Amino acid sequence: MLLTSTEWDEVLHRTAFYAENHAIKGALVLEALSADEAFADMSWRGWLSCWQLLDSPRAVAMLSTDMQFDVSGFATPRLQSIVRAGVFPLAYSAAVVWESRVGLRAMVQSARSHVLEHVDELGHSFTIWKSFADVAQRELTPEQRALAAERFAEFLGAPSLRSEYQAPSAAEPLAPDAELASLVPRAARCMGFMGHTVITLSAGLSAPLALDEKRMLRDALHNVLTRDEAVAARPEPSTGALQDAMRVLLTEGPRDVHTLTFAHAAWSLRPWLTSDDEDALSAALLVEAKRILRRG
Repeated sequence: MLLTSTEWDEVLHRTAFYAENHAIKGALVLEALSADEAFADMSWRGWLSCWQLLDSPRAVAMLSTDMQFDVSGFATPRLQSIVRAGVFPLAYSAAVVWESRVGLRAMVQSARSHVLEHVDELGHSFTIWKSFADVAQRELTPEQRALAAERFAEFLGAPSLRSEYQAPSAAEPLAPDAELASLVPRAARCMGFMGHTVITLSAGLSAPLALDEKRMLRDALHNVLTRDEAVAARPEPSTGALQDAMRVLLTEGPRDVHTLTFAHAAWSLRPWLTSDDEDALSAALLVEAKRILRRG
């Protein structure tokens, strides 16, 4: 199921409900899951209206058009500082002009190192950034690129990216040459809140990151896992197939964008899973299927 251009217009008009925008990430995952032959018999279009995808706050129009202040004469570094400092509503105008000069791809990539320095227990700084990097690869209309620039301004201006973030430190650091994929068995057994650790790890394994960037993400996730493993309850492993557990999650779980993103991330980890890892992750999916959707 590929979204139409009109449906992408709607996605790009959606703003954040909590701190970061999940609609773009959810739309990309929806397209990926619905295109997988393993789930070709499932009905997907109803997921487009799930919580935090289209069921989220909507900007009626381009928010930059409501500003009566011309920033087109500002140097690009000045535009960037307005966006990164979260100077709203002026940041909307600055973002649109910034994107018109360098393009959406370059705009998004400029924040790459910054987001990797702010990976917390939910991993939003990286996974939401990656959704912008992925959508920037698509053929978008000029208006859609401007809308994406406004949403990216909201993302960069979020408190989580403007604070002096201090990642939790692990008791024992990993070996310098440890691979990011070495965390898969641990993440399968300690998925994080709503599967966020699995979601972040999956995003990192699929992203074209440089070696030092992968190590930054690896160390951040190692720290989160070390903390969570000390306190998190672990469900009994399931003997069912991962695909079957995913079907339970997607048919019986909450209609929430996190249901989609967790399912997609778990499925994406298959190349790195042992049979024991798969049993552990299947159990986590079945636990998530029983989560109650709370809006607020």
